[in-house]
Amino acid sequence: YSLLAMDYLRKSQATEADFARAAGKNYLCGSRNPFAHIRNAYSEDEILQSPVVGWPLRRLEFCSMSSGAGAFVLASEKKARELTHSPIWIKGIAAATNNYLGSWDQLSSQKALKTAAKKCYQMAGIEDPGQDLDFMEIFNPFSAYELIAYEALGICPEGKGCDLLREGRTYPDGNLPVNLSGGSICTNGPNSSGLFRVIQSLMLLSNEGLGEQPDNLRRGLVHDGDVGIGAIGGDSHAVMILEREG
Repeated sequence: YSLLAMDYLRKSQATEADFARAAGKNYLCGSRNPFAHIRNAYSEDEILQSPVVGWPLRRLEFCSMSSGAGAFVLASEKKARELTHSPIWIKGIAAATNNYLGSWDQLSSQKALKTAAKKCYQMAGIEDPGQDLDFMEIFNPFSAYELIAYEALGICPEGKGCDLLREGRTYPDGNLPVNLSGGSICTNGPNSSGLFRVIQSLMLLSNEGLGEQPDNLRRGLVHDGDVGIGAIGGDSHAVMILEREG
């Protein structure tokens, strides 16, 4: 994680303060989410003052482990219409994995995530994700990765993820809120985190259970990944587009 963060500092105009800002945004959202396991709205200063784990990342910029459970129901179109007047549809879904014996270039460029996102957008008919989506729930096991994911998911040019954050566009009151749940940093990093983010997205689309949130959310992106094993073993990513009818 620290190597990826260092690489991003080198390739962009991001600073350590931007990483703290990304984490602080997630903690703010997590503090409003009754299902988050960390509900402290840590400030950027508190994050920057937390111990360095592996430069340039600090303790409050990593996700923590937690235990929990979750479930959701998949149904046919016919059955879904019998069960509810406002079904939520899977409009696109795709996954991709880098080579098993991959390379630093594949990992640092997030090739697999870019591939999964492109295929998912094609299935869902998304031409401009920055404009066509109402929110995103993405895998962000460490603060810098959120900025990296912005670029890989195509919502800003490469090297401009920090600008998106600085402008406030991915905050709860921005035009494309990211991780209204609090993200991996406030919820859960590995294992069932993709399932958790799907459930949180369903709740956002149904306008229930997550406290303060923007009105009229209709279409959102859910992302899960595994970047912990690094280039050796291949990192994998999956992207899904969910859309509320009506």
